[in-house]
Amino acid sequence: MRRPLRLLAGTVILLLLLTILLMLTAGIGSLPRTSGSYRLAGLDGPVAVGRDRFGVPHIRASSERDAYRALGFVQAQDRLWQMEFQRRVGQGRLAELVGPAALPIDRHLRVLGLYRAAEQAVAGLDPATRTLLDAYVQGVNDWIEGRDRLLPPEFWIFWHRPERWTAADSAVWVKMMALTLDGDMSAEILRQRLSDVLPPELIQDLWPGMALPKSADSRLSDRFLAELAAALPAPPGPGTGSNAFAVAARRSASGGALLAGDPHLELRSPGVWYLAHLEAPGLAVTGATLPGLPFVVIGRTRQLAWSLTTTGADVQDLFVETLDPADPAAYLTPEGSQPFSVRTERIGVAGEADQVLSVRTTRHGPVISDLVGVPHAAGTVVSLAWTVLDPDDRTIRAGFRLPYAQNIAEARQVLRDYHNPVQNFVMADAAGQIGLVVAGAVPVRRGGDGSMPVDGTSGRFDWTGTIPPDELPARIDPISGSVANSNDRVVDDDYPHLVATSWEPDWRRQRIDALLAARPMLDGSDLIDIQRDHRSGFAVELLPTLLRARGLAPELAALLPAMAGWDGTMAEESWQAGLFLAWAEHFARRVRADELGPAATLVGGLRGAFLANLLRSRQNWCDDRRTEPVEDCAQIAGLALADAHRALVDAFGARPQAWMLQRVQHAELAHAVLGDVPLLGGWFGQQLTKAGDPYSVDVAGARVDASLVRRTVTHAASLRMVADLAEPEGIRIVTAGGQSGHPMSRWFSDGARRWEQDIRIHLPASEQTVLLSLVP
Repeated sequence: MRRPLRLLAGTVILLLLLTILLMLTAGIGSLPRTSGSYRLAGLDGPVAVGRDRFGVPHIRASSERDAYRALGFVQAQDRLWQMEFQRRVGQGRLAELVGPAALPIDRHLRVLGLYRAAEQAVAGLDPATRTLLDAYVQGVNDWIEGRDRLLPPEFWIFWHRPERWTAADSAVWVKMMALTLDGDMSAEILRQRLSDVLPPELIQDLWPGMALPKSADSRLSDRFLAELAAALPAPPGPGTGSNAFAVAARRSASGGALLAGDPHLELRSPGVWYLAHLEAPGLAVTGATLPGLPFVVIGRTRQLAWSLTTTGADVQDLFVETLDPADPAAYLTPEGSQPFSVRTERIGVAGEADQVLSVRTTRHGPVISDLVGVPHAAGTVVSLAWTVLDPDDRTIRAGFRLPYAQNIAEARQVLRDYHNPVQNFVMADAAGQIGLVVAGAVPVRRGGDGSMPVDGTSGRFDWTGTIPPDELPARIDPISGSVANSNDRVVDDDYPHLVATSWEPDWRRQRIDALLAARPMLDGSDLIDIQRDHRSGFAVELLPTLLRARGLAPELAALLPAMAGWDGTMAEESWQAGLFLAWAEHFARRVRADELGPAATLVGGLRGAFLANLLRSRQNWCDDRRTEPVEDCAQIAGLALADAHRALVDAFGARPQAWMLQRVQHAELAHAVLGDVPLLGGWFGQQLTKAGDPYSVDVAGARVDASLVRRTVTHAASLRMVADLAEPEGIRIVTAGGQSGHPMSRWFSDGARRWEQDIRIHLPASEQTVLLSLVP
């Protein structure tokens, strides 16, 4: 018996060793060649691609067309699997790769029709833009078809070969970014579900600043809404957003305007961004591109620097459509009965038969209720209106033309073509001017505020167009000499249009403003220090409630003096930060538990603006209506502190030093597909330390475990950039991840470690040690 077992064990070990050897061989053999020369037919002239020691390509071409073709080539060299995965998601063809587990993703992407919208957008581009886009696409295909190396490891794992890249494969990624950032349809569903539990004024409390919601459409059952929410893309995670701020030349020590930007996106391995420097006659641009997109998204030229923050604009509305009683293939409109537009989608599934999906569309948009198998109100369907689905989308044109803007005024003209996702462009130019300009398609509604699903039959809530670009919010050269945004409100009370139903709290922006105002003159290093700031406005505001906690056991009361001496800074070595965050999570759960009942699980997370608002003026939330006595917030704070202390002791021990933030919180850069696979997940992903919380300037948006103490940071500053316009074209930048997506590349994990310590690199780099020539 023992001998067969030993033979079996030996066979398993041999197979494992052979598998590892094959992976290592394939891994080494699939590293791209980044020096020497490649012949690419049709180039206008030779292209030099120098790489610095961080793997950043510096492209010098004799034409703009060749520069973008080279960008496609080097992006494909370094990030082909990431690009392949992203386009497969956008196409709704992920199940062809990974099997039936991806069917829900494919189904909702096919119903939404993002790829169809991308194809329509490409078809409407002007010839000059299409020429540049096609050049980039050709560069990607140059690498896919002419490479002299094996495909990256993921292609071997899934036994897959990529198809040719297309222009729509690039255009769909713009729309996928909008899907990541536009979460109002999920919020509408949540508010609708809560309307069965809470009166309108308590729903308003959960979204401070939102107008009092009107009566919900009673035709939609909670069961149906729950299924619909589960079938749709997840809303933006905690910490999604950005900071961007600029300083006018008159307050700059160098005499040039300053710009800082740090977009907060999901942390992934490989990272979201790909750095590049492009030069051609009339073109010189440096910054961060998105793999699969052919232009610099955040960066600078000699004349202009720009970064982005998400506006939070409400660009999605759900409409409850009424079916025609006489014809189930039609629905009612103000003009009478109208047939659905119907198309058939065939979804391929690895290892299984194809699935066929019938997609219906109304005058408002796709019928998303067809994603749900649960019956809903007889005679109704739910459709989605979303600006991203508008075929007249020239965002790619704006991306190509922005590097040619000589100042903010010209940039505003370029951004008239920008469509989605709606963003705040914070800019600085060589003349010393600074500004914030909102760009994108924001709908104008005939009625309603977009906070909950509305009737689609009457036409009372239809969109009548979008806000004209010249009427979108803008702030140019404020008297203070600085401008900042952290996803907070960008409109005044007298602004005539509805941009959003609610806004992010302004703690981060207030902290940035305070740090900028503290120094009459600033330089780039000052802006970097601000980006590194970890003092939480949320903690500063809620700490007094914790310090007033009542009913404490002696061991808990002994913690309060140290908490009273803490200033709210979420530093890695601070145990007070670890204790506060655990207390805040438990406090939030307790104050919501009785009002929401079973629905409490729907409203998760800290919801810092809600907590701050209730402590200022809505303390009736603290009374537990399930008990006879009337509790106040001090009592609930004491109970929450006991909960948090118990959970921390169970997880980390009784010594407060064991609760330091660096122990309770870490950042996770996981592979999108292989992150949870044993061994492979660790090879393709990375774990790092991370300070901050969702409300500090250096954001840390975290997923919290069931005990509400262990925190995994999933959203943070995906890059940090500072530009000084007194320098001809330089930026100081770091990204959450290296240039390469290949785990065996020297440029794979180096960027993540630099990001962890915020070690910036200077671009354009003066030394380029690796040179690749692309020749016609």
